[in-house]
Amino acid sequence: MRNEPLAGTDTPSAEAAVAAPPATPDANDPNGHVRDYLAHYLAFPHAPHFAVLLDGPWGVGKTHLLRAFLARESKGRKVAYVSLYGMTSSDEIEEALFAALYPAASGKAAKVATGVVKALLRHVKYEVDLEKGDLLDRFAADVYVFDDLERSGMKVNEVMGYINQFVEHDGGKVIIVANTLEISEDERAAFARRREKIVGKTLEVRSAFAEAYAWFRSKIDHPGAARLLGDEAGEIASLYDQSGLRNLRILQQTMWDLERVVAVLEERHLTHRAGMTALLRLFTALSFEVKAGRLTAPDLRDRIHGITLGFLNNKKSPTPLGAADDRYPGIHLYDDLLNDDVLHDLLIAGVVDGAAVRQSVDRSTHFATGEEPAWRTVWHAYDRPEDEVLAAITTMDRQFADHEFTVGGEIMHVIGLQLHLADIGVTGLSRGETVERAKRYIDYLRHLGTIELAPEPGRDEMRYGGYGGLGMTQADSPEMGEVFQHLLATRAAAATDRHPADAAALLADMRVDSDRFVEQVAGDAAGSRHAREPVLAALDPAEFVAAFLELNPTAQRAIAMGLLRRYDHARLTRELAGEADWAQRVETLLTEAAGSASPLTRDRLLGIVRHSLGKRVVGPPASALEPAIGD
Repeated sequence: MRNEPLAGTDTPSAEAAVAAPPATPDANDPNGHVRDYLAHYLAFPHAPHFAVLLDGPWGVGKTHLLRAFLARESKGRKVAYVSLYGMTSSDEIEEALFAALYPAASGKAAKVATGVVKALLRHVKYEVDLEKGDLLDRFAADVYVFDDLERSGMKVNEVMGYINQFVEHDGGKVIIVANTLEISEDERAAFARRREKIVGKTLEVRSAFAEAYAWFRSKIDHPGAARLLGDEAGEIASLYDQSGLRNLRILQQTMWDLERVVAVLEERHLTHRAGMTALLRLFTALSFEVKAGRLTAPDLRDRIHGITLGFLNNKKSPTPLGAADDRYPGIHLYDDLLNDDVLHDLLIAGVVDGAAVRQSVDRSTHFATGEEPAWRTVWHAYDRPEDEVLAAITTMDRQFADHEFTVGGEIMHVIGLQLHLADIGVTGLSRGETVERAKRYIDYLRHLGTIELAPEPGRDEMRYGGYGGLGMTQADSPEMGEVFQHLLATRAAAATDRHPADAAALLADMRVDSDRFVEQVAGDAAGSRHAREPVLAALDPAEFVAAFLELNPTAQRAIAMGLLRRYDHARLTRELAGEADWAQRVETLLTEAAGSASPLTRDRLLGIVRHSLGKRVVGPPASALEPAIGD
C-alpha cells in the first residue's frame, strides 16, 4: 500500500471543519452527547475530512448504541459496517466492506465478485490498485464504520493508515469504534500520531444501564424470568452500580444465565417473592464477580470460611470473596440459597442441574418448610435472635448425647459448631476435649451399627468443607481435620464390619439372580455400593465355587464377566487389594474343578477362567505404581 497524505495536513483543523453543536447534557441519558454529535456529523453537508472515534471499555455498549443510532438515523444513507476483529490484511477488510455494501455477496461470493469487477475495470483501462481501495471508490458508501479497532490482527497503525483513505474520500464519513485502553503499549505512540491527523472528534461512550436493561429484558423468553427481572429492575440496577463494572456485556450474560436458573424452578418457587429476590441478588452479585475475573472456582468453595477469613484479615490481605462481600453491603454472599457445588456448576462449569438447583433452594432458610434442624439454626446464629439460637444449642446438645446424628456431613457440621462454641465459652470445654468427645461419639456410632457408610466415590455430598449447602465452621482447622480423618477411618472400619453379612447376601443373590449379583459387585449405578469395596474376601472361596458350579452355563458366564469388570483397571492393586488372595483362590478351585469334569464342561470352565479371572491384573500396591510428588 502506498503512503497517503494524512488527513488534515493541508486542510484546516478537523475540529474547526465541523463545529460541535451546543452541548445539551441529560442526566437520564449519559450518551445523549454521542447521539447529538453523530446526528450532526452525518447531516453535515460537506466532506468533513476527519473521522469520529467512539471510545469506551469493552462491554460498555458502544456497538449496541451505534447500531441502534444508525438504524434510526441513517435512512437514505448507504452504510458499510465492518468489524475488524481478527482481520489480518487490507484484502480481508475490503472483502468485508464489499459484503456489507452488497449483502447478497458474502464469503467466497464476495471474493469472486471483487475479483471479477477488478478484472472488468482493468479491461476498460482503469488502473486498479487494490491496496488503495479504488474498487470501493466506484461502489462508495455514505458512512463507513470500522468496529473493534484494537482487536484487529493487523498493526493498529496499518489499520488507521488504511482507514485514512476513506477519511480523505470526497464525501466519505467514517466512524471508528475502539477501546483505546486495550491498544498494546508498543503501538500507542504510533496510534496517537495517526489519531491526531485522522480523528477530529473523540466521543466517550458511557454505560447506559436503563436503556440496555430494557433491551436485554425484552430478549428474555421465559415468562417467570422476564417477570422477575421486571419486578426487580431496581435491585439489578443497584447491584450493577455497586459492582463498579460498567460492563453491559456482563450484565446481559448474567441475565441470560439467571433465566436458565429460573427456568428449572417450579411455580411454588416463583411465587415466593422474598425468596426469589434473595436468589436474584445472590446469583447476580456472584455472577458479576466471576465474569469480571474477580472470583474464581476456589473462591466459591467454602464461602463462609472465605468471607470470615477476609473479615479477620481485611486490613492486611482481604480474600477475593471478602472483598466481593464488601462491595455488596446488602447481600450475604455466603447465603445457603445456592450451595457451593451448585454455584460452581452454574458460574464456572455452565451446567444447570435442575434437580440440584431445586434441592439447594428447598433446603435453604428462604424456602425450607417445617421445623429447621437445630444445627442449621446454630449455623445461622448471626442472623437469628439469641433466645432462638440458645434453644437450638440445647436441642443440638441433646441430639448429640442421644447419638441422633449419623450422617457424616451433619456430624462434621455439629463438631465444627461445637469447636466455635468452645472458643467463645458456651460449652465449657477446651478444643482438645471437644475433639476427644467427637471421636468417642463416632466410635459409639460404629458400635451401634448406625453410622452412615461412605457413599460411592463422587457421590459423597460431604465435599470441599461443606455439606447440605453450608460451609462447615472451622473447616480448615487442625481439629476438624483430625476428626474428619477419624470419621473416614471409622466409616471404612464399619463397612468392613458388615462385610460378612453383605457377602452372605451377595451369595444368596447369586444363587437366584445372577444379573442382580453382577450389578451389585460390578455395576456403575448408585445402588452398586459393593463394586469398590473388597466384600467378597469375606466369602469362603470353596462355598463360592460350589454355588457357582451349580448355576447354568449362561449364569456362570455372566458372573465370570462381571468379575472381570470388577477387577478391571487394576483394582486388585488399589481399592480391592484386600480381595486379591480370594480371587487367586477362586481361580485355583475352579481350575481344579474343571480337571475332574467331563471334556465339554472342562473346556467351558477353563475358557471361563482364562477369559475372566485369568485376566485380572495383580501386582504391587497402588502407591508403588504412582509417581512420587515432583516426578
